[in-house]
Amino acid sequence: MLCLDKELTDKYTTNPDTLIDRWLVHGVSTLHHNLAMQALTFPQLLHQLRIKETVPSGKGKQVQVWNAREQALFPPSPYNAFNLSDALVTSLQDLWLRTNLVELVEHTNKQLKDKPFRREPP
Repeated sequence: MLCLDKELTDKYTTNPDTLIDRWLVHGVSTLHHNLAMQALTFPQLLHQLRIKETVPSGKGKQVQVWNAREQALFPPSPYNAFNLSDALVTSLQDLWLRTNLVELVEHTNKQLKDKPFRREPP
């Protein structure tokens, strides 16, 4: 409805409304950027989930596998965006590489980078 109102306003008034001309493109590009950042931080999130892993206890509650001290002493994530492991490449292919957000670098197939957002002309 907003697009139709915009078209009618621009068509039948002398001074067109330029404030909302690109709000759809801006919204889509912002969404694309945010999802690409989630894809690039995906290995870090997997590492944090492993640290904060829980298992069911006998009383029906979830208990953490690692206590607070062990979580603090856990080694940092071995993630390197320029040298991905084969297991990480497989998990990325299953989830994020199906989208148009990120890609593996052609010549190495071990580097992850985000694809730029391109707006198709109307």
